[in-house]
Amino acid sequence: MVRPVVVGDVLEVRAWAQDLRPHRRGAQVDLVTEVRTDPADDAPAWRGVSTYLAKGVSLPGAGELSEPESRIRERGSDNSDGHPLPTGRWTLDAGTGRRYAAVSGDRNPIHLSALSAKALGFPRAIAHGMYTASRALAGLARERGDAYDWTVEFAKPVLLPGTVDVSVRPDGAAWVYEGWDARKGSTHFTGSVTPRG
Repeated sequence: MVRPVVVGDVLEVRAWAQDLRPHRRGAQVDLVTEVRTDPADDAPAWRGVSTYLAKGVSLPGAGELSEPESRIRERGSDNSDGHPLPTGRWTLDAGTGRRYAAVSGDRNPIHLSALSAKALGFPRAIAHGMYTASRALAGLARERGDAYDWTVEFAKPVLLPGTVDVSVRPDGAAWVYEGWDARKGSTHFTGSVTPRG
């Protein structure tokens, strides 16, 4: 603890995962939590780091690492399937398209149900591209600041229900992100966020 937190303080709590790395018995990740009593203050009142081990979990390319895994991630090194090491995984259920339609007002039948998507040539409903892009952008809220340039390119649709592996990593002044199907290796989307000033 850096300074006391007392009853009545309004708290801002930030939490994130970092440093996904191989371990001889599986994979490790650090979960970081910071508590601030003043959002304008750079120093948290309290900071905690917990390290978790997932036994038996194998990271792609872990057996071939010859330098610390965190250094490889910072470089954006690809794993064996041509994608960077994932920093997250989204599990999207069949209702994802309907919920996004209710918020966005975009009720395109390809996003609503398997039946309506099949009528338009898709095997199942697909996630809206702006849903996946904005979800990736939301994951960079702390890094991007209030003013930023945002790009996204779409490749293959995300079928619902579905699972998307995601990588977010620094690249010079920008942050780049990518989402793909871990089973098939096909890319769903790529993009970048560059903070201004």
